[in-house]
Amino acid sequence: ISHKARYTPSKLFNTLRPVFFATPHHGFPLATPLSHLRTLTSLLAWRRPNPPLHRALRPDSETLANIADAFLPLTKHLRIFYFWAQLPSDMGRVLGRRVVVPLASAAPVVEGTERAGIAGTHEGMVRFGTLGMQGFRIVVDALER
Repeated sequence: ISHKARYTPSKLFNTLRPVFFATPHHGFPLATPLSHLRTLTSLLAWRRPNPPLHRALRPDSETLANIADAFLPLTKHLRIFYFWAQLPSDMGRVLGRRVVVPLASAAPVVEGTERAGIAGTHEGMVRFGTLGMQGFRIVVDALER
Protein backbone atom coordinates (compact mmCIF):
# COMPACT_ATOMS: atom_id res chain seq x y z
CA ILE A 1 0.00 0.00 0.00
CA SER A 2 1.52 3.25 -1.05
CA HIS A 3 1.59 6.19 1.33
CA LYS A 4 0.11 8.11 -1.61
CA ALA A 5 -2.88 5.78 -1.89
CA ARG A 6 -6.20 7.35 -1.06
CA TYR A 7 -9.03 5.23 0.24
CA THR A 8 -12.34 6.95 -0.21
CA PRO A 9 -15.57 5.62 1.30
CA SER A 10 -16.76 4.58 -2.17
CA LYS A 11 -13.64 2.44 -2.73
CA LEU A 12 -14.11 0.76 0.62
CA PHE A 13 -17.83 0.27 -0.02
CA ASN A 14 -17.10 -1.41 -3.37
CA THR A 15 -14.52 -3.75 -1.87
CA LEU A 16 -16.68 -6.71 -0.97
CA ARG A 17 -14.42 -9.29 0.62
CA PRO A 18 -10.64 -9.28 0.26
CA VAL A 19 -9.12 -12.73 0.52
CA PHE A 20 -5.46 -13.53 1.03
CA PHE A 21 -4.01 -16.86 -0.11
CA ALA A 22 -0.93 -17.70 2.01
CA THR A 23 0.32 -14.12 1.88
CA PRO A 24 3.39 -13.74 4.14
CA HIS A 25 2.01 -10.93 6.34
CA HIS A 26 4.75 -11.45 8.92
CA GLY A 27 7.47 -12.42 6.49
CA PHE A 28 8.83 -15.57 4.98
CA PRO A 29 11.26 -17.31 7.37
CA LEU A 30 13.18 -18.91 4.51
CA ALA A 31 13.81 -15.57 2.74
CA THR A 32 17.42 -15.30 3.96
CA PRO A 33 18.51 -18.91 3.24
CA LEU A 34 16.73 -18.83 -0.13
CA SER A 35 18.41 -15.54 -0.94
CA HIS A 36 21.83 -17.12 -0.36
CA LEU A 37 20.86 -20.23 -2.33
CA ARG A 38 19.52 -18.19 -5.25
CA THR A 39 22.65 -16.03 -5.29
CA LEU A 40 24.76 -19.17 -5.56
CA THR A 41 22.59 -20.70 -8.29
CA SER A 42 22.54 -17.40 -10.17
CA LEU A 43 26.34 -17.51 -10.35
CA LEU A 44 26.17 -20.99 -11.81
CA ALA A 45 23.26 -20.39 -14.19
CA TRP A 46 23.90 -16.71 -15.05
CA ARG A 47 20.57 -15.65 -13.57
CA ARG A 48 20.11 -12.62 -11.36
CA PRO A 49 18.57 -12.97 -7.90
CA ASN A 50 16.14 -10.35 -6.62
CA PRO A 51 17.76 -9.01 -3.40
CA PRO A 52 15.14 -6.26 -2.80
CA LEU A 53 12.36 -8.88 -2.85
CA HIS A 54 14.33 -11.17 -0.53
CA ARG A 55 14.91 -8.31 1.92
CA ALA A 56 11.22 -7.30 1.79
CA LEU A 57 10.11 -10.85 2.66
CA ARG A 58 12.29 -11.24 5.76
CA PRO A 59 10.30 -11.42 9.00
CA ASP A 60 12.06 -8.27 10.31
CA SER A 61 11.41 -6.34 7.09
CA GLU A 62 10.66 -2.63 7.38
CA THR A 63 8.71 -2.90 4.12
CA LEU A 64 6.31 -5.47 5.59
CA ALA A 65 5.93 -3.41 8.77
CA ASN A 66 5.05 -0.30 6.73
CA ILE A 67 2.49 -2.21 4.65
CA ALA A 68 0.90 -3.67 7.79
CA ASP A 69 0.74 -0.24 9.45
CA ALA A 70 -0.96 1.27 6.40
CA PHE A 71 -3.38 -1.64 5.96
CA LEU A 72 -4.44 -2.16 9.58
CA PRO A 73 -6.85 0.82 9.76
CA LEU A 74 -8.67 -0.51 6.67
CA THR A 75 -9.39 -3.86 8.30
CA LYS A 76 -12.05 -2.24 10.46
CA HIS A 77 -14.09 -1.50 7.32
CA LEU A 78 -13.52 -4.74 5.40
CA ARG A 79 -14.49 -8.38 5.91
CA ILE A 80 -11.15 -10.05 5.36
CA PHE A 81 -10.57 -13.77 4.93
CA TYR A 82 -7.12 -15.38 5.25
CA PHE A 83 -6.32 -18.79 3.77
CA TRP A 84 -3.25 -20.90 4.41
CA ALA A 85 -1.85 -23.99 2.71
CA GLN A 86 -2.11 -27.05 4.94
CA LEU A 87 0.33 -29.24 3.00
CA PRO A 88 4.09 -28.77 2.72
CA SER A 89 5.58 -27.92 -0.68
CA ASP A 90 8.52 -29.71 -2.28
CA MET A 91 11.35 -27.18 -2.09
CA GLY A 92 14.01 -29.36 -3.67
CA ARG A 93 16.73 -31.60 -2.32
CA VAL A 94 18.38 -28.94 -0.19
CA LEU A 95 15.33 -27.65 1.69
CA GLY A 96 13.04 -30.71 1.41
CA ARG A 97 9.29 -30.52 2.03
CA ARG A 98 8.23 -27.45 4.00
CA VAL A 99 5.28 -25.22 4.58
CA VAL A 100 6.15 -22.15 2.50
CA VAL A 101 4.28 -19.54 4.57
CA PRO A 102 3.69 -20.50 8.22
CA LEU A 103 0.14 -20.29 9.56
CA ALA A 104 0.92 -17.32 11.84
CA SER A 105 2.15 -15.30 8.85
CA ALA A 106 -0.41 -16.48 6.27
CA ALA A 107 -3.45 -16.12 8.52
CA PRO A 108 -2.72 -13.74 11.37
CA VAL A 109 -5.26 -13.55 14.17
CA VAL A 110 -6.86 -10.14 13.67
CA GLU A 111 -10.14 -9.15 15.28
CA GLY A 112 -13.03 -9.21 12.82
CA THR A 113 -11.30 -11.40 10.23
CA GLU A 114 -11.82 -15.05 9.33
CA ARG A 115 -9.32 -17.80 8.55
CA ALA A 116 -9.35 -21.25 6.99
CA GLY A 117 -6.88 -23.82 5.77
CA ILE A 118 -6.95 -25.25 2.27
CA ALA A 119 -5.86 -28.87 1.84
CA GLY A 120 -3.15 -28.09 -0.69
CA THR A 121 0.43 -26.95 -1.11
CA HIS A 122 1.34 -23.28 -1.42
CA GLU A 123 1.57 -23.52 -5.20
CA GLY A 124 -1.51 -25.73 -5.53
CA MET A 125 -3.93 -24.08 -3.13
CA VAL A 126 -5.68 -22.04 -5.83
CA ARG A 127 -5.70 -24.69 -8.55
CA PHE A 128 -9.09 -26.31 -8.58
CA GLY A 129 -9.75 -29.22 -10.92
CA THR A 130 -13.48 -29.34 -10.22
CA LEU A 131 -16.13 -27.15 -8.63
CA GLY A 132 -16.54 -29.75 -5.89
CA MET A 133 -12.96 -29.59 -4.62
CA GLN A 134 -12.57 -28.66 -0.93
CA GLY A 135 -10.44 -25.60 -1.67
CA PHE A 136 -12.87 -24.21 -4.22
CA ARG A 137 -15.88 -24.79 -1.96
CA ILE A 138 -14.25 -23.12 1.05
CA VAL A 139 -13.30 -20.03 -1.02
CA VAL A 140 -16.80 -19.75 -2.50
CA ASP A 141 -18.33 -20.14 0.97
CA ALA A 142 -16.09 -17.34 2.27
CA LEU A 143 -17.07 -15.02 -0.58
CA GLU A 144 -20.79 -15.75 -0.21
CA ARG A 145 -20.92 -14.83 3.49
